[in-house]
Amino acid sequence: MFAAFAEFENGIRKARQREGIARARMEGGKYHGRKPKLTAEQQVELKQRFHSGENRSQLARDFGIDRVTVHRYCSRIGG
Repeated sequence: MFAAFAEFENGIRKARQREGIARARMEGGKYHGRKPKLTAEQQVELKQRFHSGENRSQLARDFGIDRVTVHRYCSRIGG
């Protein structure tokens, strides 16, 4: 019963999100999505420290982000 309700609620949430994105595109021209957690300079520093072998957990603490986010930034193409 709970699973059915959760699935229904998830569908409603996705529909609202699509409507909001469509409205933003109509009003402003382009939907930009979520803002990055790190600035361009911070991303460069993070990648340098990551590729020099620094611990992923320590990098996450230093930059105030999650370990998964560290890996995501460092594994992007060109990173």
